[in-house]
Amino acid sequence: MMRQPPRDSVAADELAAYDNVVARQASYGYATGQPGYEKARPADQMAGPYFGALLQSPLIAAHISDLGAIYRSRGEVPGSYSHADREWIDIVLGHEMGLNMWGHVADGMAVGVRPQAVIAVVSGSWDDLEPRERMLAEFIRAFATGKVTDEQWATLVEDLGQRGAVEWTAFIGHLTMTIRLIQAFIHNEGEADDVVLARVQEVIDGKRDLPDSRARVPSPTTVS
Repeated sequence: MMRQPPRDSVAADELAAYDNVVARQASYGYATGQPGYEKARPADQMAGPYFGALLQSPLIAAHISDLGAIYRSRGEVPGSYSHADREWIDIVLGHEMGLNMWGHVADGMAVGVRPQAVIAVVSGSWDDLEPRERMLAEFIRAFATGKVTDEQWATLVEDLGQRGAVEWTAFIGHLTMTIRLIQAFIHNEGEADDVVLARVQEVIDGKRDLPDSRARVPSPTTVS
């Protein structure tokens, strides 16, 4: 598995890009254990497994990181999607593509995704989803298979507005790339369905804490 390269191995003209990626990852709180992200990252691997691998090419890593921050901040501005809508993509697409990401499941519930909706997706009980949850989930699945219909697009625009629909759909594409890169670089299989279901039930039962809902939400003023 590729690891984050040492800073002193980075070309001088790419140090700023390298530092920006590491600093952003540190700003999300990964240096200390927390609900959803219990394993603290050591200082020399602060970028984490995914961005650590991407930092073999600091410029690509930095641009992907910047775009990710823009997507994370859309819930802070009018006319786009909510943080719960964004994390719903992580939950549904992650499961669809074989990469359950517990951190995003936890973050999703922290920003308003229903635990019961997570259970419905992971267990395949889509009839238990509320109408809007299912509409969005079916759009995500259709995107993943390249089969979004005109009717689905029109429904999404009616729900999120033109700009919100474009930004939300673009994030599905961004996350599709991210998941496939994670699977290629670090062979991460994510959490098993039964593990996710057990943890969500613990949240419902009050036996497992959720992360700070603001911990990984950058201010729109810090992205451009």
